[in-house]
Amino acid sequence: MMCSIEPTLTFLLGPPSEGSQNELFDLYQRGRREGDAELVKKWEAYEGEVANSLFARENGEPSPMEQVFSAVLAAPIRITGFELTWASYKGLWVTGITISFSSMLVAKGFAVGFPPDSKSRDAMAAFLGRVLRRNWVYAMSIIP
Repeated sequence: MMCSIEPTLTFLLGPPSEGSQNELFDLYQRGRREGDAELVKKWEAYEGEVANSLFARENGEPSPMEQVFSAVLAAPIRITGFELTWASYKGLWVTGITISFSSMLVAKGFAVGFPPDSKSRDAMAAFLGRVLRRNWVYAMSIIP
């Protein structure tokens, strides 16, 4: 049996920069350290809602994430799926949003490199950091 590995782009969402989510994030960190599933579940459910909102299309318009990709890559992009993960990064448990090459549809007549170059990844991460009000967002690519 063969397994296909494809290029991916992952955004790691750092801690909230302000607001009521700081306390929930801190409880999540404690829940991860202490193995408290209830504390973990609350933050991960919240982050699932955040991720879904980034990919939600309204009234036939591109999703916020599609708009970012389209602007940075200078081509109309449609994203058909993503994977939500959790990872330890910089000493914190954070949410990862992973987009694979096969989940990106590019309008006919346009060619884009995937994953995007570091300058494009940084622009996307900065946008997400502002929109989601995070202390930082880190973008990384995996190219098999």
